[in-house]
Amino acid sequence: MSCTVDFHVTVTSDDLFWASLASGLRLLGQLESGLAAAPERSCAVFDSDGHWASAVASSGTLIFEMHTSDATPKGIEMRLEGEPLFCRLFLSADQRYAATGVYLSTGNEDAVQIGVFDRSTNKWASNFVVKASDDLSSKLRLDGFLGDTSKLVVTGIGKSKPSEDVKVRVLLFGPDGQPTAESGFDRTLPRSNRSWDADSVDARHNRLWFVGSPQFCPIKSVTLTGPVGYFPSITASAVGGTVCLPIAIGFPQADVVVGGSTGNQNWVWRVDVGSGTGEKMELPQSKPTGLAKWNSYAMSPVPEFSPDGEVFAVGRSVTAWDTFDQSRDNGGELDVIQSKPLKVLAVIPLKDGCGPGSVAVDHRNGSIMVLQRHCGKWERDEFPKTPR
Repeated sequence: MSCTVDFHVTVTSDDLFWASLASGLRLLGQLESGLAAAPERSCAVFDSDGHWASAVASSGTLIFEMHTSDATPKGIEMRLEGEPLFCRLFLSADQRYAATGVYLSTGNEDAVQIGVFDRSTNKWASNFVVKASDDLSSKLRLDGFLGDTSKLVVTGIGKSKPSEDVKVRVLLFGPDGQPTAESGFDRTLPRSNRSWDADSVDARHNRLWFVGSPQFCPIKSVTLTGPVGYFPSITASAVGGTVCLPIAIGFPQADVVVGGSTGNQNWVWRVDVGSGTGEKMELPQSKPTGLAKWNSYAMSPVPEFSPDGEVFAVGRSVTAWDTFDQSRDNGGELDVIQSKPLKVLAVIPLKDGCGPGSVAVDHRNGSIMVLQRHCGKWERDEFPKTPR
């Protein structure tokens, strides 16, 4: 997967997050647009061979490219039907298809424009728009490919009152952009999930994770498509109460869940669902300097994983508060972390100015590649896989 953000498609003025994911969800705008409004939105992802796909959207046009070691990338255009707010990029399990979801500003209506690129023909297989509706009134998302298939998963929640349970709608589309015969699944979740901003859809493993109400733990999971069936839950006994309402959550492998939380302390954790065991690790925090009294952290809701799931990156922005409770942006960082056992492998400062527009991570042959978009250019950091 890869970068940038929003679900009820609004962009925050904070801009320290990739974008906002509905109802104030912010996905690390410093990675998306830096400290000032960015002229473009971008996303990228590595495949299992170390090649990478990228998409850059600006001025009503998206440029898609496949980057390989033996050829110069050739940009393929797609016209956009609105102003891009952020994008996400996914590869099918067989790596034939690359799907770009561009979240659009189209007046008062939320929409996601999806382009499916066929790597076997080097052409767009489809280009279509999914718009908000009563069944998809908020948190409209492209969540990738379902399992080992080429079916695309789009989810959203329907209109309901705050006191009512949440109705999640799951749509399936073929690579040709047409709804599949079995498209249209409904899942009813506790009302707390209306305000839980983390992207809890695990399309690759056909799971939808959700929190309870009024108690958030245990975190449970249900089949995303097909007949309703429940999987093992994550309880506080696995790594402590920090798992109960994670800000970030990801699914690097079957039966493995990784999460992160901020607050008085910044944590990342991993739980092996089958055994109910796991571990957690505190992330480093900078000490306040000058007139600053304390620092607060915000975390990207979607960690970026390498194709093998062994390494991931999570972005954090820092806000410094003085004795008068006035705040100022104090930069941010990209923490590159080994999944098992948890280890911080590198901390990459986020650059000021226009800021990188996306992040993708690759891991192979004992080394790690971190790809970022910064000031209209792709930049790469490569380093050995050794703990700090």
